[in-house]
Amino acid sequence: MTIDVGPGTIYPILQRLTEGGWLISRDEQPTEAAGRPRPPRRYYRLNPDHVSALREELAAAYERRHRTQSSVRARAAWVGPPEGQST
Repeated sequence: MTIDVGPGTIYPILQRLTEGGWLISRDEQPTEAAGRPRPPRRYYRLNPDHVSALREELAAAYERRHRTQSSVRARAAWVGPPEGQST
């Protein structure tokens, strides 16, 4: 799956996650960018202190999604197919 978003969307999110302590960022060292005609990069990584919290959040999100999908399927089965369509 691809999500089309621009830098005006991504960088504010990365900044908020960094300010909240979820991410650790660092600027690219001059030796890493030596001879490359581009601006220096900023690298982000997950703060190791938050790995277990992130796993819990992802598991909860997965569970909510699974429950919602199950509920939609159950509702669709109860209602049946649209008029004029057979199963």
